[in-house]
Amino acid sequence: ELPEMVCYVSDDGITVNLYAESTAECEVVSGVSVLLTQHTDYPMSGSILIELDSSQPIDFTLRLRIPRWCTGSTTVSINGQPWEGEIARGEFLAITRLWKSGDRVELELPMEWRVVKGRQSQRPLGAVMRGPVVFCLSLERNEGLKSMELLHRLRIDSRTIGEPIRDDMISPNGVSCPLGALNPFIEDHPFPEPATNTEVILTEFPDPDARATYFHLVDDQTAVDDELFD
Repeated sequence: ELPEMVCYVSDDGITVNLYAESTAECEVVSGVSVLLTQHTDYPMSGSILIELDSSQPIDFTLRLRIPRWCTGSTTVSINGQPWEGEIARGEFLAITRLWKSGDRVELELPMEWRVVKGRQSQRPLGAVMRGPVVFCLSLERNEGLKSMELLHRLRIDSRTIGEPIRDDMISPNGVSCPLGALNPFIEDHPFPEPATNTEVILTEFPDPDARATYFHLVDDQTAVDDELFD
């Protein structure tokens, strides 16, 4: 039995609260159970496939949590057909229908890079995030940044963030983040903007060698407010 943090039975159906490779058997009404199976490598990607298996067709509401950080185009399809209803970030999407064994729900969450503004003691710094994952800087992965003084004065430029790089060093099927930074100890740097002269690699927050998760920014105009407090 899965903990309620993954999914749980509500008064009118099933609520999926966490996306993870998993299987759960939920008794929706007395004597009728639904086997709900998730196929996903979330949070490495935003692709989630949910398969439903039940002993008989049953009418209930399936609720899917739409994270507040989903500012892009979130899509849902049922058995290959697009869901046409409203999808609001930070809320649960409710799909009420007669569900049958073999039904498939596909959820695509936009996994876009963003820089989140620091709060309180972390102002005016920013943290790099992708979906729910925070990225950090490890000196072991960035040989040219061994100086802690340099690390504290480095300025990253979110406009230079590249495509995620497949990286299994921290987690299976994980990713790392390549981006440009301004090294204050190098006098000359290329123009026009973005004004960066150093490439760094950020890794997923569980990196045991992490030295920083908040950074000075070359341009804070691209940073967004913390979605937990907007």
